Formats: sequence, C-alpha cells, structure tokens
Amino acid sequence: MSETVKILIVGAGPAGLSLAIHLKHLGIDAKIIDKKDGLTEDSGGVFLQGQSLISLGYSMAERISKQAHPITSGALSSKSKQLFSFELTELPGQFFAPMTISQNKLEAELLAELRGKALEVNWGQQLREISQDEDKVTVVIKNQDLETDEFDYVIGADGSESTVREQIGFELVRPGNSGDWISANIKLQTANLDSARIQMSMHDGKLTAIFPIDSNGNFRVIRNSTSGDETKTEFWVNALSEFGVIETPEVTGSSRYAVEEKYSSELRHGRVLLVGDAAHSFSPIGGQGFNLGLLESANLAWKLAMVSNGADDDLLDTYSEERGRVAVGSFSKASLAFRMVTIKNGLLQKLRDIFLSTSKSLSPIRDFLASSLKGEDEVYPAGGINREFFDSVRVGDYRELPENQDIDNFFKGIKAGAQFSVHNDRLNALVDDKFFSAFLFDGREKTEDGKQRMLQAYEYLNAQPMMRAYIFSEQEGRFDNLENFILDPNMYLHNQLYASMESVYIVRPDNHIGFRSAPVDLTAIEQWWDDLLSGETE
Repeated sequence: MSETVKILIVGAGPAGLSLAIHLKHLGIDAKIIDKKDGLTEDSGGVFLQGQSLISLGYSMAERISKQAHPITSGALSSKSKQLFSFELTELPGQFFAPMTISQNKLEAELLAELRGKALEVNWGQQLREISQDEDKVTVVIKNQDLETDEFDYVIGADGSESTVREQIGFELVRPGNSGDWISANIKLQTANLDSARIQMSMHDGKLTAIFPIDSNGNFRVIRNSTSGDETKTEFWVNALSEFGVIETPEVTGSSRYAVEEKYSSELRHGRVLLVGDAAHSFSPIGGQGFNLGLLESANLAWKLAMVSNGADDDLLDTYSEERGRVAVGSFSKASLAFRMVTIKNGLLQKLRDIFLSTSKSLSPIRDFLASSLKGEDEVYPAGGINREFFDSVRVGDYRELPENQDIDNFFKGIKAGAQFSVHNDRLNALVDDKFFSAFLFDGREKTEDGKQRMLQAYEYLNAQPMMRAYIFSEQEGRFDNLENFILDPNMYLHNQLYASMESVYIVRPDNHIGFRSAPVDLTAIEQWWDDLLSGETE
C-alpha cells in the first residue's frame, strides 16, 4: 500500500460526515472541519431513500432504520382535491423502504460512528483561503489563529454557499428558479393525518408539503412563500387546511430560508471535489439534494481509497462523470416539476390538474415525485469502469449468441453500473463498504474446467487490495477448505441474481456492479482491474 493520501473535508453535515465514515472504513483518517460549534439542532425530519440509506453500509443502515419512521405512500392534491397517489410498500430491488428521521438524530448517529473509530470533527474551524497546484492543495484555516496546511485532496461539503466552490472557481449553472421557503415542526393531537404518507398540495402557485416524522403526531411542513408570518400559528392553520386539518397545531419551531436552484457543471477541479449541497441546490420537494449527497460520498470514497492504494489519479474523473450525470438528471426533473406545481395562471392550473388526474402515463410531476420518494435504482453507464462479458463477448452483443435458458437468466441479473440491491439478508450482509465484493457462482452445469476457472479467479481476486471474493455452490465438498465458501442448497442464493450458469458479479464498495461475466472469465477480470488501477476507463 502506498502512503495514505492526506484529505481535508470542509463541512460536517450528512454528506461530509458520511464521506469521512466511508474513508475511515477504507483506512483513511480524513481531517474534518466545520465553522459551526457542533451538530445541527434542527429536529425536523429529513427524507431518506432506501438506496441512500444502504449506501452507508448494511449494518449502519439497519441501525438507522430502527430509529427512523417508515413511509408507505405519497399523494398530490390541488385545492384540497387529490389528483393521484402512489404506494411505496413494494419496491423491487430496494431492501430498505423510504423513511423519515430527524436531521439531528441522523447526524448524531453518523458522528457516533466516527467517534467509535477514534475520529473527531474539528468544530469551530473555518476555511478562509484555498488554492491548489498540480501536487497539493493549500488552505488557511481560522481557529483561534490562522493556520496554513497542505493536503493531497480537499472535499467541499460546506453547503449551498460553499467557500470551497467559490474560491476554486467551479462554474455554476443557474436555471433561474429561486424563491423563499418556510418550514415548521408541528404536533397534532387528533392525528387526522396519515402518519405513513407524504402529502403535497398545490394552491394558487404555492406548494405545501407535509412529512410525518413519527407516529406520535409530529410532522414537518414546508411551503414556498414570499409572504406570511411563519411564527404565527394562524399561518400554519391555513396551510394545513389544504389537507383537511381543522385542528390548531402546536408549532415547535419554524424558519424561513431562500433557495436558488443551481448546480456545478463539474464535481472535480484538479485536487478539489464537491459533494452534497456544495455541488447542487434543489427546491426541497422530493428531498433530492440530501439523498444525492449521501450517494456522492459513497461513490467518491472508494475512488479516493483506490488512489491511496496506488491507482492513477484519473480514476477520480469518474466521480464527476457518474455523479454529475445523476445530479443533472435529477435537477432537470426537479426544476420542471417545481415550475409545474407553482403555475399561477388559473386556466393552466386547471389543464395541469386534469392531465395529472386522468393521464395514465408518467407526467413530469408524477415521474419526479415517484422516483424521488421511491428512490429508484440509479444506473451508471455500462462500459468504462462498469463492464460485463459473456464468453469474452460484451453483453451488449448477446443477441448474436445462441439462445438458451441459462443465458436468458444471466441477462435478467443486475446489469453492470446498476445498484446491487436484493431482498436477501445474507447477500446484503456480504456486501462490504470496505471492499469490492466478488460473488462467484458455480451454476447448474458443473464441470472440472469451470471449477478451475472459479478457483483461479478466487485466488486472483482475494490477492488484490480492497477485494474480497466468495464462491457459491450447491454441491457440498466441491470447494473444500476455502475460507469464503458458501454452501447454497437448491441454488437459492444463485437465483437471487439469476445465476443459473457459472458467473461472477463484482460489487463496488458503493453498492454498484462494477463487473460481471458468464462464465467466469479471469482474463476479462484482470483487464478490468488493471484498467481501474491505471485510470484507463474508456
């Protein structure tokens, strides 16, 4: 292993904390600074998609889910008339359902994870200056005095008004949507709102959304508004009336904040990278920005660790390519949906409502809300660092190959670039955010040649840094004395990935498929791994 890279994370919000956790798991002690004195005191709920929760690692996702509140459905109404709803209870490919949790509780859990691994946040330290050259990043940090330090990489996780982003000169795209938002934490006694449903209401160009925080009558309400006094109970009584609530709520806290929709055209500039709100600002509907930050941290961490282990610095370009593509797509959907829900023209409102209530196809609003709340699988482009082969032929050319049941099953499996997500505790528990997890499946047709291919691949993979390989077979004794052999009677685990034939899936530390082939192709595996290390991603 090469000398560990020296990394500074600016900002200890969820994105910065989760990045530090991932890096610590991978053997890197990043320095974390934040100008605040401590964790946020905001007890309001944040919305967690299943995919962003699992990005924190399976064991941690389980702990957080036990403190969170599950969400089973969503609905959109206009002037108190429901236009459509959708269920979130059945989510193919998602192990954790959507849920809400208070931001301070989530951040406390993240900080506890760091402290459990002997890493602390440097509170009350502010980044004042930052510059870079080809070899290093130089920063000036204000603590009690001004201190100058040098790092290999600096990560801007310092929010929508990021000092890192502004001083380095990341180019921002501003579509022009902006406005004031108000929010409040409320408590209802009669509980006449569904505590497992997110509800949104459009009324004369205003959007009001209510998010359940728990099953005890606590909710988070947000509204875009340039007028009204959010400190007065009457304001929230009027807002809640759109949902049929006639009770006067207990308002436990409220705030007003401005949102300018913007995103950085790139996520990497030399040795400086952006995550979370520093990279993009969304309207709060859908909870996109928060969840994107967690997923960005998981993507970036393993690539920084690979560089620390000797991989070429060019690998970091794939962070900007993969996550930038996702962010721009999410941003475009969110921006269009926001413009549609805030239409002020009465005739256009009526036409919009008719379309939403009668259309069987996904409108921009339906599409955005459903994908945001469900947390549908994110798929990175195949090719580059995400590759798949069948008999040394790219899977994209499979239609030229003879058809049989095993081949058909293989192509039903999770594609390269897609998230690895199955409803199986045993397989999920094997995916480790410290390692690439290679699953070698013996398949139905067992041969001596196949056995040797699997053993050679198993030995090669386990010899690589940040890699752990497992062999699955339904035949007891076929792979004696292997440390990571898993007996799979009746091929139950095989079937989770449609691996009826000999095949291999390699799961990246951020829970995406980096490589798969059928049968096991050691030459293809070696080429893929060598290209990762050399930064050859084309």
